[in-house]
Amino acid sequence: SVPFYRDGKFWGIATADISTEALNQVLQGIAASEEYNRQAHAILFDEEGNILGIDDYQLAAESVEGLLEVNAVSLFGGALQPILEKAQTTSYGFELIQDPFGNSGQVYAAFAQLPSSGWTLITFVPQSLVQQRVSALTITLVVVIVLAALLLAGALLQYARSLSQPLQAVTQSLQHMARGELEGEVRLDSRILQRSDEIGI
Repeated sequence: SVPFYRDGKFWGIATADISTEALNQVLQGIAASEEYNRQAHAILFDEEGNILGIDDYQLAAESVEGLLEVNAVSLFGGALQPILEKAQTTSYGFELIQDPFGNSGQVYAAFAQLPSSGWTLITFVPQSLVQQRVSALTITLVVVIVLAALLLAGALLQYARSLSQPLQAVTQSLQHMARGELEGEVRLDSRILQRSDEIGI
């Protein structure tokens, strides 16, 4: 329930009734996402640390209804308490923690407070999966940078040629004149004659 205002004056209270099962289904959708290779977990807590929903209720309780009796402090041997404490001082962030779900390795626990509700959503993604994504992104970034560097080098080479070719033609003509070859035709490309800079005639 949250109060709402119109023109700066209290107008009423909006309330939504959401079942624990519906919340769990939403969280299951997050955890089962192909984006996370079906390796993620998601938990929703209220401001006191009580579980409102979890992608797999059996991780925390014997029944869906039993979730309401579980507090984050006792869940997973208290592994989530530092994250919830941090969530009370900042609206979002992440921590690298030991996997609380019994798997080996570490997980990134990303948390975000949901506006107006005081609830905190925590998603857990294995560190190895995050590293795979970062590696793939790094490779893509390196390929893009190399291609951009090659394109830039090609453009600079073309620009350098457009400057040096007219200068070479003028230099050759002047060298013929310096050797006394004054009777020959000076052949300059029409592009040189049409230039409007110092090289043009």
